[in-house]
Amino acid sequence: MLHVDAITLKNYRCFPNSAPARIALGQEFTALIGTNNSGKSSILRFFYEYRDLFRTLEGPGNFGEALLGRTQSFNVAVTSDQIEPFCNLNERGIEIELDLSSDQGSLGPNGLVFPSKITVEIPRGSNTCVVFIDILGTERLGGSPISRVRDMKVTVDRTVVAELTGLSEALGELASTLYIGPFRNIINVGSSDPYFDIRTGQAFVEKWRSLKTGNMKQDNEAVDRLTEDIRRVFGLERLQIDASDDGQTLHLMVDGRSYKLPEVGSGLAQFIIVLASAALANPAYILIDEPELNLHPSLQLDFLTTLASYARVGILFSTHSIGLARYADRIYSVRATGDG
Repeated sequence: MLHVDAITLKNYRCFPNSAPARIALGQEFTALIGTNNSGKSSILRFFYEYRDLFRTLEGPGNFGEALLGRTQSFNVAVTSDQIEPFCNLNERGIEIELDLSSDQGSLGPNGLVFPSKITVEIPRGSNTCVVFIDILGTERLGGSPISRVRDMKVTVDRTVVAELTGLSEALGELASTLYIGPFRNIINVGSSDPYFDIRTGQAFVEKWRSLKTGNMKQDNEAVDRLTEDIRRVFGLERLQIDASDDGQTLHLMVDGRSYKLPEVGSGLAQFIIVLASAALANPAYILIDEPELNLHPSLQLDFLTTLASYARVGILFSTHSIGLARYADRIYSVRATGDG
Protein backbone atom coordinates (compact mmCIF):
# COMPACT_ATOMS: atom_id res chain seq x y z
CA MET A 1 0.00 0.00 0.00
CA LEU A 2 1.11 3.55 -0.69
CA HIS A 3 1.54 5.93 2.23
CA VAL A 4 1.86 9.70 2.50
CA ASP A 5 5.00 10.15 4.62
CA ALA A 6 5.11 13.94 4.69
CA ILE A 7 3.25 16.99 3.44
CA THR A 8 4.77 20.34 2.46
CA LEU A 9 2.62 23.49 2.22
CA LYS A 10 3.74 26.46 0.13
CA ASN A 11 1.88 29.76 -0.15
CA TYR A 12 -0.83 28.62 2.24
CA ARG A 13 -1.74 31.32 4.78
CA CYS A 14 1.43 32.32 6.69
CA PHE A 15 3.70 29.85 4.84
CA PRO A 16 5.12 31.36 1.62
CA ASN A 17 7.21 29.28 -0.76
CA SER A 18 10.34 30.78 0.85
CA ALA A 19 9.30 29.45 4.29
CA PRO A 20 7.08 26.40 3.73
CA ALA A 21 5.61 24.13 6.38
CA ARG A 22 6.77 20.50 6.18
CA ILE A 23 5.16 17.94 8.47
CA ALA A 24 5.82 14.19 8.63
CA LEU A 25 2.73 11.99 8.86
CA GLY A 26 2.28 8.50 10.22
CA GLN A 27 1.11 6.28 13.05
CA GLU A 28 2.30 8.42 15.89
CA PHE A 29 1.79 11.53 18.00
CA THR A 30 2.94 14.76 16.36
CA ALA A 31 3.13 17.98 18.37
CA LEU A 32 3.31 21.56 17.11
CA ILE A 33 4.54 24.00 19.74
CA GLY A 34 5.10 27.73 19.51
CA THR A 35 3.94 31.17 20.54
CA ASN A 36 0.59 32.65 19.62
CA ASN A 37 0.13 33.56 15.96
CA SER A 38 3.12 31.50 14.83
CA GLY A 39 1.21 29.21 12.44
CA LYS A 40 0.47 26.11 14.56
CA SER A 41 -3.28 26.31 14.13
CA SER A 42 -2.97 27.11 10.43
CA ILE A 43 -1.27 23.77 9.82
CA LEU A 44 -4.11 21.91 11.52
CA ARG A 45 -6.74 24.02 9.77
CA PHE A 46 -5.30 23.10 6.37
CA PHE A 47 -6.44 19.50 6.73
CA TYR A 48 -9.95 20.71 7.56
CA GLU A 49 -10.18 23.37 4.87
CA TYR A 50 -8.78 21.22 2.05
CA ARG A 51 -10.33 17.91 3.04
CA ASP A 52 -12.54 17.91 -0.04
CA LEU A 53 -9.48 18.35 -2.26
CA PHE A 54 -8.18 14.95 -1.13
CA ARG A 55 -11.67 13.48 -1.32
CA THR A 56 -11.87 14.65 -4.94
CA LEU A 57 -8.44 13.32 -5.91
CA GLU A 58 -9.17 10.06 -4.11
CA GLY A 59 -11.25 9.07 -7.13
CA PRO A 60 -8.90 7.38 -9.64
CA GLY A 61 -10.66 9.02 -12.58
CA ASN A 62 -10.37 12.49 -11.06
CA PHE A 63 -6.70 12.03 -10.23
CA GLY A 64 -5.96 10.81 -13.74
CA GLU A 65 -7.74 13.81 -15.27
CA ALA A 66 -5.84 16.21 -13.00
CA LEU A 67 -2.57 14.51 -13.95
CA LEU A 68 -3.40 15.03 -17.63
CA GLY A 69 -3.69 18.77 -16.91
CA ARG A 70 -7.49 18.93 -16.80
CA THR A 71 -8.45 21.02 -13.78
CA GLN A 72 -10.56 19.44 -11.06
CA SER A 73 -12.91 21.42 -8.81
CA PHE A 74 -13.34 20.94 -5.07
CA ASN A 75 -14.86 22.75 -2.11
CA VAL A 76 -12.86 24.73 0.46
CA ALA A 77 -14.24 24.88 4.00
CA VAL A 78 -13.56 28.57 4.70
CA THR A 79 -15.45 31.83 4.46
CA SER A 80 -16.90 33.06 1.19
CA ASP A 81 -13.63 34.89 0.48
CA GLN A 82 -11.76 32.47 -1.81
CA ILE A 83 -8.49 34.37 -1.42
CA GLU A 84 -8.37 33.88 2.37
CA PRO A 85 -6.34 30.62 2.47
CA PHE A 86 -3.68 32.00 0.12
CA CYS A 87 -0.52 33.56 1.52
CA ASN A 88 -0.71 37.36 1.65
CA LEU A 89 3.07 37.73 1.36
CA ASN A 90 3.09 37.03 -2.39
CA GLU A 91 0.72 36.55 -5.32
CA ARG A 92 1.37 32.86 -5.92
CA GLY A 93 -0.93 29.87 -5.88
CA ILE A 94 -0.86 27.16 -3.24
CA GLU A 95 1.42 24.16 -3.77
CA ILE A 96 0.94 20.96 -1.79
CA GLU A 97 3.68 18.33 -1.97
CA LEU A 98 3.04 14.79 -0.76
CA ASP A 99 6.03 12.49 -0.22
CA LEU A 100 5.08 8.86 -0.88
CA SER A 101 6.41 5.45 0.10
CA SER A 102 5.13 1.90 -0.30
CA ASP A 103 5.13 -1.28 1.74
CA GLN A 104 6.50 -2.98 -1.41
CA GLY A 105 9.41 -0.63 -1.96
CA SER A 106 9.68 1.41 -5.15
CA LEU A 107 8.06 -1.18 -7.45
CA GLY A 108 4.35 -1.94 -7.69
CA PRO A 109 2.62 -5.28 -8.31
CA ASN A 110 3.14 -4.97 -12.07
CA GLY A 111 6.86 -4.26 -11.79
CA LEU A 112 6.36 -0.54 -12.46
CA VAL A 113 7.70 2.22 -10.25
CA PHE A 114 5.50 4.08 -7.81
CA PRO A 115 5.67 7.90 -7.84
CA SER A 116 7.86 9.27 -5.07
CA LYS A 117 6.03 12.59 -4.81
CA ILE A 118 2.75 14.22 -5.81
CA THR A 119 2.49 17.98 -6.26
CA VAL A 120 -0.93 19.62 -6.25
CA GLU A 121 -1.08 23.14 -7.72
CA ILE A 122 -4.00 25.44 -6.91
CA PRO A 123 -4.12 28.76 -8.81
CA ARG A 124 -4.46 31.83 -6.59
CA GLY A 125 -8.03 32.54 -5.55
CA SER A 126 -9.25 29.29 -7.10
CA ASN A 127 -10.81 26.06 -5.88
CA THR A 128 -9.47 24.04 -8.81
CA CYS A 129 -6.26 22.04 -9.14
CA VAL A 130 -3.97 20.03 -11.37
CA VAL A 131 -1.42 17.48 -10.19
CA PHE A 132 2.10 16.35 -11.09
CA ILE A 133 4.05 13.24 -10.09
CA ASP A 134 7.75 12.70 -9.49
CA ILE A 135 9.26 9.37 -10.47
CA LEU A 136 12.72 8.41 -9.30
CA GLY A 137 15.27 9.27 -11.97
CA THR A 138 12.91 11.50 -13.98
CA GLU A 139 11.68 15.04 -13.96
CA ARG A 140 8.23 15.97 -12.73
CA LEU A 141 5.48 14.61 -14.99
CA GLY A 142 2.08 16.11 -15.66
CA GLY A 143 -0.01 17.61 -18.41
CA SER A 144 0.95 17.17 -22.06
CA PRO A 145 3.93 14.77 -21.64
CA ILE A 146 1.45 12.19 -20.32
CA SER A 147 -0.60 10.55 -23.04
CA ARG A 148 -2.83 8.32 -20.91
CA VAL A 149 -3.76 7.41 -17.34
CA ARG A 150 -5.74 4.18 -17.25
CA ASP A 151 -6.07 1.14 -14.98
CA MET A 152 -3.83 2.84 -12.39
CA LYS A 153 -0.96 3.14 -14.88
CA VAL A 154 0.66 6.26 -16.35
CA THR A 155 1.71 6.24 -20.02
CA VAL A 156 4.18 8.64 -21.67
CA ASP A 157 4.75 8.33 -25.43
CA ARG A 158 3.20 4.83 -25.52
CA THR A 159 5.44 3.66 -22.68
CA VAL A 160 3.92 2.80 -19.33
CA VAL A 161 6.16 4.55 -16.81
CA ALA A 162 4.44 4.48 -13.40
CA GLU A 163 2.05 2.59 -11.16
CA LEU A 164 -0.69 4.30 -9.11
CA THR A 165 -2.12 1.24 -7.33
CA GLY A 166 -2.98 2.12 -3.72
CA LEU A 167 -2.95 5.87 -4.31
CA SER A 168 -6.69 6.25 -3.71
CA GLU A 169 -6.35 4.69 -0.26
CA ALA A 170 -3.42 6.97 0.63
CA LEU A 171 -5.30 10.11 -0.40
CA GLY A 172 -8.42 8.78 1.30
CA GLU A 173 -6.60 8.83 4.64
CA LEU A 174 -5.93 12.55 4.21
CA ALA A 175 -9.63 13.04 3.47
CA SER A 176 -10.57 11.13 6.64
CA THR A 177 -9.79 13.67 9.37
CA LEU A 178 -11.51 15.03 12.46
CA TYR A 179 -10.63 18.64 13.29
CA ILE A 180 -11.24 19.81 16.86
CA GLY A 181 -10.95 23.56 17.30
CA PRO A 182 -9.67 25.41 20.38
CA PHE A 183 -13.04 26.22 22.00
CA ARG A 184 -14.77 23.05 23.14
CA ASN A 185 -17.33 24.01 25.82
CA ILE A 186 -19.99 24.01 23.11
CA ILE A 187 -23.04 22.16 24.40
CA ASN A 188 -25.12 25.36 24.17
CA VAL A 189 -28.86 24.83 24.50
CA GLY A 190 -30.69 25.37 21.25
CA SER A 191 -27.57 25.44 19.09
CA SER A 192 -27.55 23.19 16.05
CA ASP A 193 -24.68 24.59 13.97
CA PRO A 194 -21.53 22.45 14.10
CA TYR A 195 -18.28 23.89 15.43
CA PHE A 196 -15.93 22.70 12.70
CA ASP A 197 -16.34 18.89 12.95
CA ILE A 198 -18.04 18.87 16.36
CA ARG A 199 -21.80 18.69 16.80
CA THR A 200 -23.20 21.19 19.31
CA GLY A 201 -26.25 21.72 21.49
CA GLN A 202 -29.43 19.82 20.74
CA ALA A 203 -27.90 18.25 17.63
CA PHE A 204 -25.25 16.62 19.81
CA VAL A 205 -27.77 15.52 22.45
CA GLU A 206 -29.97 13.89 19.82
CA LYS A 207 -26.99 12.15 18.24
CA TRP A 208 -25.97 10.79 21.64
CA ARG A 209 -29.47 9.42 22.17
CA SER A 210 -29.37 7.79 18.74
CA LEU A 211 -25.96 6.23 19.34
CA LYS A 212 -26.83 4.86 22.76
CA THR A 213 -30.35 3.56 22.17
CA GLY A 214 -30.56 3.13 18.39
CA ASN A 215 -30.71 -0.09 16.43
CA MET A 216 -27.00 -0.23 15.52
CA LYS A 217 -25.22 -2.50 17.99
CA GLN A 218 -21.80 -1.16 17.06
CA ASP A 219 -22.96 2.36 17.98
CA ASN A 220 -24.34 1.12 21.31
CA GLU A 221 -21.03 -0.59 22.05
CA ALA A 222 -19.02 2.48 20.99
CA VAL A 223 -20.95 4.62 23.50
CA ASP A 224 -20.34 2.02 26.20
CA ARG A 225 -16.61 2.01 25.45
CA LEU A 226 -16.50 5.80 25.43
CA THR A 227 -18.32 6.04 28.77
CA GLU A 228 -15.91 3.53 30.30
CA ASP A 229 -12.93 5.53 28.97
CA ILE A 230 -14.24 8.68 30.63
CA ARG A 231 -15.01 6.87 33.90
CA ARG A 232 -11.49 5.43 33.98
CA VAL A 233 -9.69 8.70 33.23
CA PHE A 234 -11.64 10.67 35.86
CA GLY A 235 -11.28 7.92 38.46
CA LEU A 236 -15.03 7.47 38.96
CA GLU A 237 -16.62 4.31 40.34
CA ARG A 238 -19.77 4.57 38.20
CA LEU A 239 -20.79 6.74 35.27
CA GLN A 240 -23.92 6.76 33.13
CA ILE A 241 -24.63 9.34 30.42
CA ASP A 242 -28.07 9.78 28.84
CA ALA A 243 -29.92 12.39 26.83
CA SER A 244 -32.29 14.41 29.02
CA ASP A 245 -36.03 13.90 28.52
CA ASP A 246 -36.44 17.35 26.95
CA GLY A 247 -33.50 16.81 24.56
CA GLN A 248 -31.81 20.00 25.74
CA THR A 249 -28.74 18.57 27.47
CA LEU A 250 -27.17 15.38 28.81
CA HIS A 251 -28.09 13.76 32.11
CA LEU A 252 -25.24 12.14 34.08
CA MET A 253 -25.25 9.69 36.98
CA VAL A 254 -21.83 10.06 38.65
CA ASP A 255 -21.13 7.66 41.53
CA GLY A 256 -24.82 7.47 42.30
CA ARG A 257 -25.54 11.20 42.09
CA SER A 258 -27.57 12.96 39.40
CA TYR A 259 -26.22 15.91 37.36
CA LYS A 260 -27.07 17.84 34.23
CA LEU A 261 -24.06 18.39 31.95
CA PRO A 262 -23.68 22.15 32.73
CA GLU A 263 -23.24 21.22 36.41
CA VAL A 264 -20.16 19.05 36.02
CA GLY A 265 -17.48 21.39 34.72
CA SER A 266 -16.02 22.02 31.31
CA GLY A 267 -13.33 19.31 31.54
CA LEU A 268 -15.77 16.42 31.78
CA ALA A 269 -18.08 18.00 29.21
CA GLN A 270 -15.13 18.32 26.82
CA PHE A 271 -14.29 14.63 27.22
CA ILE A 272 -17.82 13.60 26.36
CA ILE A 273 -18.28 15.89 23.36
CA VAL A 274 -14.87 15.34 21.78
CA LEU A 275 -14.61 11.58 22.34
CA ALA A 276 -18.16 11.04 21.08
CA SER A 277 -17.32 12.96 17.93
CA ALA A 278 -14.17 10.88 17.41
CA ALA A 279 -16.02 7.61 17.96
CA LEU A 280 -18.66 8.65 15.45
CA ALA A 281 -16.20 9.82 12.79
CA ASN A 282 -13.71 6.91 13.00
CA PRO A 283 -11.09 9.16 11.34
CA ALA A 284 -7.66 8.26 10.02
CA TYR A 285 -6.19 11.41 11.58
CA ILE A 286 -7.36 13.48 14.53
CA LEU A 287 -6.26 17.13 14.57
CA ILE A 288 -6.74 19.00 17.84
CA ASP A 289 -5.88 22.55 18.80
CA GLU A 290 -4.63 22.94 22.39
CA PRO A 291 -5.76 19.66 24.00
CA GLU A 292 -4.76 21.06 27.39
CA LEU A 293 -7.72 23.49 27.47
CA ASN A 294 -10.06 23.17 30.46
CA LEU A 295 -8.06 20.25 31.88
CA HIS A 296 -5.89 19.86 34.96
CA PRO A 297 -2.31 18.87 34.00
CA SER A 298 -2.86 15.39 35.44
CA LEU A 299 -5.68 14.78 32.92
CA GLN A 300 -4.14 16.29 29.79
CA LEU A 301 -2.05 13.31 28.72
CA ASP A 302 -4.88 10.86 29.51
CA PHE A 303 -7.22 12.93 27.37
CA LEU A 304 -4.77 13.03 24.47
CA THR A 305 -3.90 9.32 24.55
CA THR A 306 -7.55 8.31 24.92
CA LEU A 307 -8.47 10.54 21.99
CA ALA A 308 -5.66 9.06 19.91
CA SER A 309 -7.08 5.57 20.43
CA TYR A 310 -9.99 6.63 18.21
CA ALA A 311 -7.69 7.57 15.28
CA ARG A 312 -6.91 4.87 12.74
CA VAL A 313 -3.52 6.35 11.79
CA GLY A 314 -2.29 9.20 13.98
CA ILE A 315 -2.93 12.42 15.86
CA LEU A 316 -1.55 15.93 15.33
CA PHE A 317 -1.91 18.54 18.06
CA SER A 318 -0.84 22.11 18.63
CA THR A 319 0.00 23.18 22.16
CA HIS A 320 1.61 25.80 24.38
CA SER A 321 2.59 23.13 26.89
CA ILE A 322 6.15 21.86 26.66
CA GLY A 323 5.26 19.21 29.24
CA LEU A 324 2.53 17.81 27.00
CA ALA A 325 4.52 18.14 23.77
CA ARG A 326 7.40 16.07 25.16
CA TYR A 327 5.21 12.95 25.04
CA ALA A 328 4.91 13.21 21.25
CA ASP A 329 6.91 11.03 18.86
CA ARG A 330 7.71 14.13 16.79
CA ILE A 331 7.83 17.74 17.98
CA TYR A 332 7.85 20.72 15.62
CA SER A 333 8.74 24.16 16.94
CA VAL A 334 6.84 26.76 14.91
CA ARG A 335 7.92 30.40 14.96
CA ALA A 336 7.26 33.52 12.95
CA THR A 337 10.13 34.88 10.86
CA GLY A 338 10.55 37.74 8.45
CA ASP A 339 9.64 35.39 5.60
CA GLY A 340 6.46 34.06 7.18
